[in-house]
Amino acid sequence: MSKSFFIPVVLVILVMFVPGKLKATGLAADAIYINGEKWDLYAWPINEQYSGRLQDFLKEREGTAVTKCTMANPFGYNCTWEIRDGKMYLKEVVVEMYDTVAREEFTVVYPADSLKGVFRESCTRKGICADWVSGDLIAGKGKLVAYAHMGFNRTAEHQVHLKVEKGKVVESSLRRYRKTGGIEKIRAVTYTTLKRNFCEAP
Repeated sequence: MSKSFFIPVVLVILVMFVPGKLKATGLAADAIYINGEKWDLYAWPINEQYSGRLQDFLKEREGTAVTKCTMANPFGYNCTWEIRDGKMYLKEVVVEMYDTVAREEFTVVYPADSLKGVFRESCTRKGICADWVSGDLIAGKGKLVAYAHMGFNRTAEHQVHLKVEKGKVVESSLRRYRKTGGIEKIRAVTYTTLKRNFCEAP
């Protein structure tokens, strides 16, 4: 495990699980485009191998300006993804920077084409396919109906639930959520499925 990956991971663990010393915090969501619409992605799909490489890539480009890390974003960057032709692709990496001389904050965007060296095993003719991603992902949009100030524990009014296998979307559904009671707890919600096979077919 590379040092550049290990330190932010330890920070996330400390933030979420050490009582009394540090308060838990909500994490900054990635973005994902589904059917051309932008959603918040409640996950960080970059795996350990690529995270280490990406940290090294960004470090090489630092000078007086350094990557700005926070409790909500210990890596200092977020990714933008898109579902295209039934697969998940990396669209860009958005990095928050701080210039230590000018004392100014600014944002740098690295499009997928500039990241081919980092993600070389996953490069295809159509872009950087997230073929390392398998599992369930949730994307949300609209007002939050439930929220806990820790990790990605939040529920938006509209959510897309994705089942991904090696970067390919095999199931998707659009749901509408509402609270079931007056107490804002993550599980105190119910949902209605609005559409199955929500993502555009390849």
